[in-house]
Order: sequence, then structure tokens, then C-alpha cells
Amino acid sequence: MPIFGKKKEIGRGFIPLDRVSAFLSNNVPESDIIESLRREGFSAEEIDKALTESFRLANEPQIPKPVAEEKEIAKPAFAPLFVKLERYRQILNLLSELRKTMEVIKNAFLTLNELDRIRYENMKIIESTIEAVDKRLASLDSEFLRPSGFQEELPSEAYTEGLESELSGLRNQIEQLKSELKTVA
Repeated sequence: MPIFGKKKEIGRGFIPLDRVSAFLSNNVPESDIIESLRREGFSAEEIDKALTESFRLANEPQIPKPVAEEKEIAKPAFAPLFVKLERYRQILNLLSELRKTMEVIKNAFLTLNELDRIRYENMKIIESTIEAVDKRLASLDSEFLRPSGFQEELPSEAYTEGLESELSGLRNQIEQLKSELKTVA
């Protein structure tokens, strides 16, 4: 251990060749590569060796590998053929289930859109009916002169019961549509 010499840098114990190659493939400047590797704890010697080796490999002519070697490397260890067919069937079944699920989702979405459309149309009908009734009431009210001491009569119960029955019929139809939607989903 030198007394007045430089303290020996301790790095991470390996050359970050893969990190340097990744930086270079992304066109990162050399100064940024060095700074980033220093922050990761690599020594100057490790960084220098990694950069030197990366530049050497980048400038080295690429020699194509023989085809026979590629076939040997590309051969993964597969299970017997019957396992492959079983896996193929599993994938086909899974795809079929996914298609069915997507069809159900599409149908549910279409049904929801139809419900929204029907709801919107019903709201428009109710709104226009209310406006028409208000206009009629205003016109009738303006035509009649009321003598002093005259009291207005409330609408008959038969009339309000008819409206309530119509509203309950609409509610029943909406509930039926909801139940149909649940069975489709």
C-alpha cells in the first residue's frame, strides 16, 4: 500500500461490456457513458477496458457463421411430439374461448348502446310530452276567466292512475332489458 500514492480504485469486479454496447447502440456520447458507469460503481480501469473492447468489436469485420453451427445452436430441447400437439390444442381452445368472450363483450356493448339509445329516445318523448302539456295548460289557462271565489279542481284520480300505469309499464320494460343484458353477459 503506497503511502503517498494514489488510492487503488475498487470497481464492481467485472467489465461492463454489455452496458457499453447498449449505450453505443443508442448513440449515447462517450462522456455520458463514462459518467453513467461511474455512478453505477465501475472503476476507471473497468470502464476503459469496456470501451476499448466495444470499439474493437465494432470495428472488427463480421465473419458469418457456418449454417451447420446455426442449426445446432437454434435447436432447443423440445418435449416429445404428443406434448406439442396437446399444447397446440390448448392454445386453440384458449383462442376459441377468447373469441367467444370477445363476442359476448361485443354483444353486451351493443345491447348497452341500444339501451342508451332507447333511454335517450324515451327521455326526448317525455320531454316533448311535458312541453306539449305545459303549452296546452298555458293556452287553456289564458282562455278561461275565473270568477271571483272560484277554486280549481285537482285532476281526477283516473287520469293520474293512467299515467302511473304507463310509467310502471316503462319500468317493467327497462327491467326486462336489464335482465336480458345480464343473460347475454
